Amino acid sequence: MKFYYYDEGLRERLGENTDISGKEYISLIDSCFRYSAFFSFRRYQHSILDWTPEPASFPNENDLCFVSMLSEKSVDLLYVFRCNERTKGFLKSYTKGLQYWYDQQMVYGPLNMPEDLCFYRADGSVLFCSQTHEGDIWLFLNDDEDFSSNTSQSGWSESPRCDSNLLDPKWLFTKTIVHRGPAFDKIPVKHGK
Repeated sequence: MKFYYYDEGLRERLGENTDISGKEYISLIDSCFRYSAFFSFRRYQHSILDWTPEPASFPNENDLCFVSMLSEKSVDLLYVFRCNERTKGFLKSYTKGLQYWYDQQMVYGPLNMPEDLCFYRADGSVLFCSQTHEGDIWLFLNDDEDFSSNTSQSGWSESPRCDSNLLDPKWLFTKTIVHRGPAFDKIPVKHGK
């Protein structure tokens, strides 16, 4: 397995735009969809029962697999969708780049954007993970997964190792599910709690 980290600070020091945006963002979404079965984003909820998506800011409800709590004490919910052409189109048109995938409510008012776009393989293992409010982006690549057109862009560097619980292939499916969507039965992996 190869690990890549995106350093927006490096691009800033080079005097470049720090966001992965425009054609670079579209190319990254295409690469992630090539190897992924699911994607997710996180939403802060004022109440655990406040999970209802706004139609303009979510993909088609039929593509929703499940909504889970990130921890028992959290009101952060993880929305997991299956990857298909409809959801790929949604991600490409929803925003201009990765820096827009964070809740800017405290800065810009009531946008309440989803945060932390991530992609998962069919077995639930993480392929791509972002913590956008921190500017952190990681790729966890198997030998047969080619992201060279993306990682050759400035800002990406290969890391010798990664110590993360995200490497557990069952991480996605160990969270407490609070809502099962129409695509729940299409998930080929057994769920945790």
